[in-house]
Amino acid sequence: MADNFLLAQELLSDIKKPNRGGNVLLKLDMMKAYDRGFFKSTRGLRQGDPISPALFVIGAELVKMVVDGYCSLSGQQVNCQESCFLVHPKLPPQRREMIGSVTGFLHKSFPIKYLGCPLYIGRRRVHCFADICNAVTARIFSWKNRVLSSGGKLVLLRSVLSSMPIHLLAAASSPKGVFASLEKVMADFLWGSSEVGPRFQWISWGELCRPPEAGGVGIRSIAKVYDAFSIKL
Repeated sequence: MADNFLLAQELLSDIKKPNRGGNVLLKLDMMKAYDRGFFKSTRGLRQGDPISPALFVIGAELVKMVVDGYCSLSGQQVNCQESCFLVHPKLPPQRREMIGSVTGFLHKSFPIKYLGCPLYIGRRRVHCFADICNAVTARIFSWKNRVLSSGGKLVLLRSVLSSMPIHLLAAASSPKGVFASLEKVMADFLWGSSEVGPRFQWISWGELCRPPEAGGVGIRSIAKVYDAFSIKL
C-alpha cells in the first residue's frame, strides 16, 4: 500500500505540465464482490496474492474505454458514486465539466485521501494532513466520559494513539507541524484538563518519550518514528 501511494504521489508531480486538454487523474472505487450478490467460495486469488494487484493494473491506464473493457473482462464494476476525477486547479471549468460528463464521475479537489494517506499537489502543508490529527482527537473524545487513571492513559498512549499515525509516516512525507499538533493533543490527553483549560504539563513531551530506565515512560516519539522511516526509505 505504501508503494502504491508513493507512486500515485510521484505521478501527481507532473499534473501541472502543459498538455492538450489537461491532465486528468481518475480515482476508481471498485464494487466489492459481496455488494453484488451471492458467490460460491472456491480456490483462487485472494487479498495478498501477488497476482491480485496486477489485475487492477489492467484498468489503471485511466481512460474510459479501457476501464469499460476491463470491467467487461474481469466482471468487476466501478462504483461511480465513490469514484472521482482530479485535475489541476488551473484547468478551465469548461474542461472540467466535459470530463465529468464523459466519465460520469464527480470532480474533487486536492488533497484527497488515497489508501489512508493524503494525495496533494504543490508544497507539503499541515492542512493536507488534518485527517490524522482529527482521527486522534476523535479517538480521545470517545474516551472522554470514561474514568481513566494516569496509568490507563499511558497504556492508551503507548498502544493506541502513538500507533495510529504509523501507516501515514511509513508512506507520506509529513511536515513537522503535523508532529507538533499530534504531540500537543496527546500531551493534553495525558495531563487532562480543568474548567479553565488544559492542566499544566510538569514534564516535557521529549522527556516522556524516553525509556523508563532513562527517566521517561516509554511513549513512542512520533518525530523519531518518522526519522526512522525516512532513513529506511
